[in-house]
Amino acid sequence: MLLSAGLACAMATAEECEPAEWRDIAGLVMPYMDEQSYVDRVVMQGPSSDYAPQMLLDNLQGVTFPPEVRQQLDLLRYCLVTVAAEAE
Repeated sequence: MLLSAGLACAMATAEECEPAEWRDIAGLVMPYMDEQSYVDRVVMQGPSSDYAPQMLLDNLQGVTFPPEVRQQLDLLRYCLVTVAAEAE
């Protein structure tokens, strides 16, 4: 299982979505990125985006990850969008 319990995202209903924080996403992708890409796309972008998880997910769109990691990132994106839509 790639995600910790805190990162779990159920797609059954919007009420079950628990969006991840910046550090959770960074920890998920770190093992799959070379050091320079990680620094450029994750570490350096954190302060300028106020550590917004959606910004990090957007910044990782062009990066190739194993299918199971990409699936987890897509689920996290779904949760962030769902929670944001409910807040409006």
